[in-house]
Amino acid sequence: MTSQKANRPVPLLIVGAILIILAVSLLVVFSPFGAAEEPAGCAGQEEKAIEPELTMIATGYSDISPTEAMAIINEGKVVVVDLSPIWANGHLPGAISMPFSSINEERTYLSTALAYLIYYHSDAASMQGAETFVKNGFCPVYRLEGNYQGWVDVG
Repeated sequence: MTSQKANRPVPLLIVGAILIILAVSLLVVFSPFGAAEEPAGCAGQEEKAIEPELTMIATGYSDISPTEAMAIINEGKVVVVDLSPIWANGHLPGAISMPFSSINEERTYLSTALAYLIYYHSDAASMQGAETFVKNGFCPVYRLEGNYQGWVDVG
């Protein structure tokens, strides 16, 4: 009686796992956010995508103007997060709704490798939201100066 063990096909589960690892690797390498270039404020980065202000030194995030925010949104270089509970009443283009009250749970679904623009309808909440992102390993994090009203005022 000869052993059939050597002729057994590789289990489908192992092949599936290898394909998933390969697909994830390709997504990281060919990410539309550019895996090769780390954005401003991240460890080991000498060049800066946006000139950081003094707030980045103290808080870990950068305040950017509505004009700067518009530029990085149009370039597709940032995930826009609206922390207000009134997202449906008006929000920045492409913004995702993540009410501040659920930030600790919902941020776990986001990648720490992407750039984030945080805003609210008040400074205190947007600052606290940006700090929460930074403290949880997100880099870089930007906060919209003037919040939603600043964006509306610029037009």
